[in-house]
Amino acid sequence: MVKKILLQYFPLCLGILISIKENTVSAQYQANVSFYVNALAYNSLQIQYEGEKILKSRACFSFETGLLLEKTITNKWSIKGGIGYTLVPYNINYNFQSPIPNVMSDNHDLNSYDYALTQFTFPLLVRRYFMFGKHSFLGEVGVKLHRTIQVPYEISGGASYYINDTLNDIRVFDMHIQNASSKWMLSGLVKLGYEMGKDRHRYQINMFAQYSPQYIGRGNYYFSNLPYQSKGNVMLGVNCIGIEFRYSSGFWKKK
Repeated sequence: MVKKILLQYFPLCLGILISIKENTVSAQYQANVSFYVNALAYNSLQIQYEGEKILKSRACFSFETGLLLEKTITNKWSIKGGIGYTLVPYNINYNFQSPIPNVMSDNHDLNSYDYALTQFTFPLLVRRYFMFGKHSFLGEVGVKLHRTIQVPYEISGGASYYINDTLNDIRVFDMHIQNASSKWMLSGLVKLGYEMGKDRHRYQINMFAQYSPQYIGRGNYYFSNLPYQSKGNVMLGVNCIGIEFRYSSGFWKKK
């Protein structure tokens, strides 16, 4: 979903930012510092199946927070860079009836959410500022460099079920995810938003999409002690959509 949004709307947004005609607003400050908090919806794990498709994954919610430094280029254009911090989550779930009666529980279910990894992020964005009447809008396009803190790492999980009232158990599910080859990865960003406030203090709310073809983790899973095969590969990425809340304060006022 995130890939589709960026591939379809990145060129469109960039073209709009370049060509749109609006009332010119004089920038009062040559530089701004911003604090932001993002509410994120990360994509589900990518799963490649072999056999029965028992394992599922859902989108997960997380956050990102950080600081940006913006330098005004013209009254319409600026460039900004900064540093952020985020948690990368994932979800796995399954629910199926036992094919072996009187041995395992009748129903097997799991719904697990985990904030597995932490990352420092380094966004670099170009902003286009424009107005319609008294309403201030902005659009941003750029890239983000991600640095995963826990490298190397391994995520492991599984489930066992007891046989009746004995102490013996049956292993049903196992999953292992390991880090990709590099601590660093790159993603693309598109943002559209609305700005409020006057003079030095300004507030923004932005909608955005983030996409990277790279994965920060790869692994495999398998179900055991079933009369059919169910296994495959899993990939953990950083694709997400979100809402950004940003406060900006101007400094280095123009003479």
